[in-house]
Amino acid sequence: MVAVWLSTFGGYKGSNDLLAHFWTAIVVASGVTAYSYRERWRAFFGTMLLATMKTTFNSYGANLTWTRDAARYLTSTMHGGTSQGQLVVNIQTSLVFLVLIASAVVVGFICVAVYDHSRRNEQ
Repeated sequence: MVAVWLSTFGGYKGSNDLLAHFWTAIVVASGVTAYSYRERWRAFFGTMLLATMKTTFNSYGANLTWTRDAARYLTSTMHGGTSQGQLVVNIQTSLVFLVLIASAVVVGFICVAVYDHSRRNEQ
């Protein structure tokens, strides 16, 4: 999976579609896992489901505009000063994806801690 994802940095035709499929797979897998598991893991994966949806993240004001500049810089560094359109888009999409996943993981662990704390208070 990682190798296929990294292949999208080639900027080939259809690579942006592949990135969209990866994103969809993460969101769907988080939803199925949240439904399948019980208790603390449900809290974690339920949070992953919501936090990996870009529209949820953007509705709170995060536009991640810095990812465009970072993608242009990375592309020009990898290709000796030339910027390639589809490659910039793919790297920017990957950066956004990684930020959302990292954010979802952090918030997921916070939700698990809240869940554990609430269970201790019930006992």
